[in-house]
Amino acid sequence: MASAERTVFPLELRPKSGVTGEDVKKAVARDLTGATHDLGRFGNVSAVRLLHDHADGRHLLLVSTDGSWTPDATIESLGAITAIDRLGSFHFVGPAPLDGEATAGGTGPGLDLGNDIRLFELHPNAGRTADDLAEAVGTQLVTLLDAPPTRAGNVLNVSLLREDDADRHLLFFGVDNGTSRRNESRLAALRDTMDVKELGSFIQQPL
Repeated sequence: MASAERTVFPLELRPKSGVTGEDVKKAVARDLTGATHDLGRFGNVSAVRLLHDHADGRHLLLVSTDGSWTPDATIESLGAITAIDRLGSFHFVGPAPLDGEATAGGTGPGLDLGNDIRLFELHPNAGRTADDLAEAVGTQLVTLLDAPPTRAGNVLNVSLLREDDADRHLLFFGVDNGTSRRNESRLAALRDTMDVKELGSFIQQPL
């Protein structure tokens, strides 16, 4: 588990005309990755992850910081090449590979979120609480991390984040490749306790 002081800021990036995915990767590496080594008394960037949805060219930039410091000024230069949509500020509920911690099933750098990463927005159904939602994710999905391997769809990561004190959650569900009936049935079971909206399917970009 990550420190309670860590905050994750998801930023949706849509490259402007003529800007390539490589341009986005280079800009993120230049402007943000170096900030993880620029330590100060407050506002340290602890981790940066860049995801790419090949279906629509969109990127998802995840910036983990200490305290409640926001990365707005740090990412300002990215606005020259991409439209930026700030999706909120979140805190860890489940395992926290965004801060570089080992995750069950991980086999090396770059696999901390899995190979195929599906992102879901979750809200508790009427009469349910955030605790009910977290319990359901733990029961249905976290247990898959130790499941026997199959030919495809092995679960490498389950990370649950909650937006401050709100009921809005983000779920990162990472597998090795492909999918499996087991995974799909467990994801479907979540709808008994929560509203589930899939926001995209991503591949992590090396930085």
